[in-house]
Parts: sequence; C-alpha cells; structure tokens
Amino acid sequence: MTRKTFSLIELLVVIAIIGILASLLLPSLAKARKTAQASVCKSNLKQITQALMIYAMDNNNYAPADTKSSSTNLQWHRTLSVKGYLDFNAQNKKTIYECPNGKEFTNNWESNYALNFRLGRGNNNGGSNLDSNHFQYLSRMYGDNSSDTMIIMDGYSTFRFILSTDMVDSKLIEASPNVARHQLRSNISYLDGHVGTLSYSQLLTKTDHLESFWTP
Repeated sequence: MTRKTFSLIELLVVIAIIGILASLLLPSLAKARKTAQASVCKSNLKQITQALMIYAMDNNNYAPADTKSSSTNLQWHRTLSVKGYLDFNAQNKKTIYECPNGKEFTNNWESNYALNFRLGRGNNNGGSNLDSNHFQYLSRMYGDNSSDTMIIMDGYSTFRFILSTDMVDSKLIEASPNVARHQLRSNISYLDGHVGTLSYSQLLTKTDHLESFWTP
C-alpha cells in the first residue's frame, strides 16, 4: 500500500490558506477584544455612578468635593471608598477605577475615570476651583435634564476631573490614554443612572459649561 505524502507545493498552499484565514480573523478578534473592554468599562462606570448617587442622597445631593492636592484623602473616588460606598484597593490592583483601556496608575489618588467638574470642583465661571473643599460653587446631583447631564466618563491620562475646556483634540484623541479611547468613543454615565457613549465628533461640541451636559 502506497502512503501518500504532501508535496512541497501542497504544503505551501496550505500554509498560505492558513495565513489568509488568520489575517481575516485577527481584525475581528481585535474588535471583539475592544468591545469586551468597553463593556467592562461600562460596568465599572455603572457601579461608580450608583455609589456616587447613594453618597449624594446622604449628603444633600452633592458629590464628594475634591482638592488638587494628593497629600490629603479629599479626592472624590477615595472619599467614596474610605466612607464605605465602594470597595477600595489601596494597592490599586485591578480596582474599579481602572479602565481596561486606561493608563496604569501607581498612586491611589489617580483614576482612569473623570468626574464632571461642575459636580466636584467647578466654579461659577465654568472653570475649575483646584482647592475646592466646600460647596459654594458646586452643582447638586439633580436637575430637569438628568438624562443629559454627565456624572462621570472616561478621563485622559489619570486626571480625576474633566472640564468643558477639555473637549479638544489634545485630550480627546491625542492624550495617552485619551478620552475617546473605545474605538473613538467615550463611555459616559448620566444623572438618571444610565450609561451610554458619545463619539469623538459629538464630544467636540460639548464646550459650553452651562449646557445640560455639564450643568444640571
């Protein structure tokens, strides 16, 4: 009985076919991976948002105030965790404040998610009061346009806040990581509790700090 063997040409054809199939599958696998990462991010945002809303219910409808300093515990996400509204990992190992597409951080005052500056550090001119530890200029977490007002979203680098003046290319698509890091979209939670996304082009229009996206 003669045993059939593959010729060199046949082997090369098989290898070529496998290569073609792999090249067709890899983009789909990469897209599926990015979709899964975006889903994990949305889940993180949902849990953080729920904690923020419960905190606000217990604190006259205000989100945690924040300071620029890293030498105190007065950062919005640390306040949530220190006061027991959300589990906190002091070593920042796979914490809920870490986006799968975000920047790895080593300090517990950093976060991949950014709070609406109008809720935790805003002033009455649309700027950021970097030393705010009071509520003089802050917006409360309720309003007539709760489905439009952002609470928290993907931030750039490891900054804990995002401002209307950050809606520019340098923050949205050029920073490392950028805001629109989920296939040119950013995950966002809103005052009514839902989590959605906005595209890079949509975010570019969110520059007025008085519009409902920023101010309840």
